[in-house]
Amino acid sequence: MEKERLAEHLERYHSGASNAATSRELECAFGIKGKELRDAVNALRREGVPIASNGSGHFHAPPAQDST
Repeated sequence: MEKERLAEHLERYHSGASNAATSRELECAFGIKGKELRDAVNALRREGVPIASNGSGHFHAPPAQDST
């Protein structure tokens, strides 16, 4: 699996917590197993790609807005 495709997919279609994608949804979309997805997410995070997760799934975490 190309990690870059996953990063682009999350940024384009799953930006923000309200648009989270479940692991199952991503596994089906990319034809991979859970471990491969987790490994790709972890590798992207180590590279600085802002991927977050919550009880709803994984999502691209947009930069925090400066409130000043």
